[in-house]
Amino acid sequence: MIYRNAVDITVVVRDLVAEGRLITADQLAALSPYPGAHISRFGAYATDEFTHHPTRSTRRCPRSASPPSISLPDRSASDRNSMGGSGGGAIVAKMLQAARQVADAIVGKAAPRISKTHQQFPRNIREGLERITHKDEQLASKLDRIGPAARTDRNTTAGHPGSGAGAWRPVHGPDPTAEDGFLDLPIEEQIRRLEQAHGIRTDAQRALELSLYMEDMFRDIVLVSRQARPETARYGPEGWASWLDARLYARQNLHREMSVDLMAEIHRRLQIRHDPESAGLMEGTRRWGWAILGRPVSQSELAVIEDNPLLTHVPGPFRTEPHGVVWYPKVDGQPGAREVRWLDAPPTEEELAAIRNDPLRGYVEPGVPLPNQGVILYPNFGSVDNTRAFHESLCDWYDVATRQPDHNPYEVAPEFQRQFISGHAWRGDGHGRHSRILMNFALEQAGCPPSAVAKFDGLSMSSTEWADAVKAGSDRYRQWQDKLERSGGDIDPMDLFDLGPTMQRYQQMGGQSFMPEDWHDKAGYERLHTQLRSGQ
Repeated sequence: MIYRNAVDITVVVRDLVAEGRLITADQLAALSPYPGAHISRFGAYATDEFTHHPTRSTRRCPRSASPPSISLPDRSASDRNSMGGSGGGAIVAKMLQAARQVADAIVGKAAPRISKTHQQFPRNIREGLERITHKDEQLASKLDRIGPAARTDRNTTAGHPGSGAGAWRPVHGPDPTAEDGFLDLPIEEQIRRLEQAHGIRTDAQRALELSLYMEDMFRDIVLVSRQARPETARYGPEGWASWLDARLYARQNLHREMSVDLMAEIHRRLQIRHDPESAGLMEGTRRWGWAILGRPVSQSELAVIEDNPLLTHVPGPFRTEPHGVVWYPKVDGQPGAREVRWLDAPPTEEELAAIRNDPLRGYVEPGVPLPNQGVILYPNFGSVDNTRAFHESLCDWYDVATRQPDHNPYEVAPEFQRQFISGHAWRGDGHGRHSRILMNFALEQAGCPPSAVAKFDGLSMSSTEWADAVKAGSDRYRQWQDKLERSGGDIDPMDLFDLGPTMQRYQQMGGQSFMPEDWHDKAGYERLHTQLRSGQ
């Protein structure tokens, strides 16, 4: 087995060199065909205790052609000396990045050459490299701290001393978005490079990421209807590229602490292709700010909303007649939750001017069309500084919670997401996607799989119900990933998610002709999904 592994690595390394890649001794040192730990196939024995080594053979095996030469850089004395002082972490980081690139290429090129008996080998390369990487990143951090001490600031996404230790399969390698002109590339080329950075090479791997991007009712329907591009069906190619962009940043930074700047960068990547002027920015004064309800809320949902200190439910039918309505703080003069007041008489010019000059109040004039089922009012923090202070306090809460020795990630991450999306305080759309990426960042940072939540409805569930839903989503993501790996990374997405019966039901009901025309018709898709699953 060791010989076969060595042959596979050798062939791929030669191919890389032939393609013009520079392979160094440091890179090869991170890879080995020889398993030196956890060996118990034929009993308990040690292989690392040998002190006698065979003499080096002078025989040369005949071969048809000489292998490509490997260029080794000459490490100068200054390079060696710099490892012990400030900047050593940067050198280690460069070595790690190069080794990761080689590992990625070997996994991609060697897998087709390896028999079914050895399908586990590429995954062992990756998992072993990740363990080595974490230790070396810790070393790099210590080396950098030998230099001049730098002040730690929450708003600079500095390294978190306790984070990342058990991170769930972080992504290594270069960030393609750092290349000059990346956003000027055609959107399909952006998607190709981002998927490659995530390690997405098959439809099944893409479908697994889709399970985090879409809730079940949309994901199942786009798959059973055999959409040509399921991942772009709802938000288009730009939406999928933005999701991959933001997720990549989160997965590459699992070693960092939760911070406002980390939130801002994820938001920027989610928004930059849709609304560049809003990308990475928080709301200041919010005059309106509500969620339109598509149906009446149940008593249990109403109890959950009323228990949330940041939200206010206004039942339908909601009208602004006869004289308009005013939003105002629940606690007079304090940013945060709001209430609505219907005016008894037309406001005077002085009253309107006072409302316009008050960042915590807003006026909606008569005749504005509003929903019949009511709304949920989001909070108004009154200024960007207050909005930032809210998110900093949320980061402080997260920091304290995760430092507890007995903390449960499946309680902390869902509650963080609930508070974050309740604030609803970033510009533009996509608050749900933003909050889920941050929630999965928290889970993966704690060593848990991300959560493929069946239904993105945390604001209408109790804290316990939402935590259970997130835990269930994480468990099934792990099951799907294990199933995908057992298949060698390629399986029909219908089989990955066990959607055969759902597809049969869909075809019996008339197929495409039965689908809602508007992808934003969430109620319509929810009804269709319920019908499709009713026979199972």
